[in-house]
Amino acid sequence: MTGPARVPSADLVRIAGGKIRADITENILDISLDYAVGQVNELTISVADPTGILDNGALANLGTSVTVTGTAGTWEVGAIDADYGAGITWSYRCRSRLARQLRNRYKVGAEREVSPSEWVTRRVRELGGRAICQTSTKRTAIGQAGNEDAQSSLGVLEQLAGDLEWAWVERDGVIYFGDPHWAFTGGAATPTWPVTWKLDEATDAMTASAAFSDDDVEMAGSLDVTLPYGAGARIRPWDRLRVRGLGQYDGTWLVESVAFPLDSVGPVSVQTNRPRKPRRKGGSS
Repeated sequence: MTGPARVPSADLVRIAGGKIRADITENILDISLDYAVGQVNELTISVADPTGILDNGALANLGTSVTVTGTAGTWEVGAIDADYGAGITWSYRCRSRLARQLRNRYKVGAEREVSPSEWVTRRVRELGGRAICQTSTKRTAIGQAGNEDAQSSLGVLEQLAGDLEWAWVERDGVIYFGDPHWAFTGGAATPTWPVTWKLDEATDAMTASAAFSDDDVEMAGSLDVTLPYGAGARIRPWDRLRVRGLGQYDGTWLVESVAFPLDSVGPVSVQTNRPRKPRRKGGSS
């Protein structure tokens, strides 16, 4: 017996303030959302084009604004892929406006005696966004070079995270920056969601796989679950799951990534881990 057909929810998407064109809506193959720690989040709209006439219109223009019911802020078309065969399959990959601005912002010069968290907060605020950062006591000169090796603001953010052994998350127009253990222990003040295994139909996972290991100095274990659409579509990276029903794997887990089709059916794939306490205080040395 098969379940309900997956129908992309085109009615949840607005292109430059209006509905998706009818000739596109009729040929949509998939609309999906993909969130993860340390990456620019993506909304992907895949469309079949058997007659080759969809290479014009708003979606075909980089920077076109896209809004999705259930997500905050505005997405913008950032990449367009075409797969040619009997017809063409277009993939319009949209990123948040804040993420595209950080990726395209090059500001020459250095700020002196500034902490990484202060630098991130200032740069994000300049672009109209909001940053929630773990406090860093390290103060130094941070800047973007003005030569062929110039870095975008996003490039500097990624480098700072690597230097501190921290991470960054962009979720619906807000940048989080800090040590994963800081987020795991509630420092980021993100939501905690209940997930159960064969205990409560409202919160039960559809599948689950878990592992503990001492091979990773940063993570004590991992837990991957698939959830029904209604239970998982609001979860974002650096949220936490409070798990019951999996024995030794019960407890709190930090969300690493979330991916799901925008079809109101699901399922939602959620990857989590359990960060270890940092060996040193990030940003203090």
